[in-house]
Amino acid sequence: MQTILCPIDFSENSTKVLLYAYDIALATGAELFLLHTYHIPRVVPLMEQYQHPEVEAHITYEREAREKLENLMNWLNKIHAPATVKAVYKIGSAFAVDEIVKTTYEQGVDLIVLGTRYIKDLKSIFFGSTIVRVIEETHRPVLVIPAAAPYAKINHLLFTSHQFPQQEMLLIKELAKAFEAQVTLMLMREKSMAASHGAQAISGNDDTSENTQFQHTQVLHTGHDIQRSISSFMEEHPSTLLAISASRRHLLDEVNAGQASYPLYTPVLILR
Repeated sequence: MQTILCPIDFSENSTKVLLYAYDIALATGAELFLLHTYHIPRVVPLMEQYQHPEVEAHITYEREAREKLENLMNWLNKIHAPATVKAVYKIGSAFAVDEIVKTTYEQGVDLIVLGTRYIKDLKSIFFGSTIVRVIEETHRPVLVIPAAAPYAKINHLLFTSHQFPQQEMLLIKELAKAFEAQVTLMLMREKSMAASHGAQAISGNDDTSENTQFQHTQVLHTGHDIQRSISSFMEEHPSTLLAISASRRHLLDEVNAGQASYPLYTPVLILR
């Protein structure tokens, strides 16, 4: 991992979002790219010879925003001294999602860390949120930090999927190694499929045991309501980060099919 993109909107959740992005950058040696977008309404002057008043407003706002970002990074680097994280700043007037997508491709971003104030359960991440656009248009892993999630050091990753693609497992392994974290692979199978496919799916991932940098447990779990299954499992096995595969359409359909919603108090890593 070389570049982590962290959009910051200076909301109450922003500091926590930056803490997670900083932790990952520090643990992996990645560069942190901080992005702040804003919008100032355009004001048309009465006479053309006068300068547009929003020009000065843009200059002032961008200067103040950069100072805020620099102060946040200086604070974090001071806390973690002598270790430091290199940061790059970008402030611009644009729609947030459009600028995130553009910056992702321009900078070769490997991971996006996003905060959200409105998402309260797993289902709402994949249904009707702007995060869906970021996931679908960037084709990059996205770490979503819910406002209700308390900050915690990453020491236990729960990866739930119908299967565990090698490409997605590479990021899980990288994070686990960087944080010396335990990993639980939660295999989601319906009861009708478990007997015929469960053993094969588990044995097909024996190569993960070759990585001696972290411990992992593979779990065969059945149930039709994926949200309830994940929530129940996490109550018994607390995790500090939940990973789920967005490339598995069947799994997402099952998440959206759940009748009830369950509070989300854990950061969610959406893998592509």
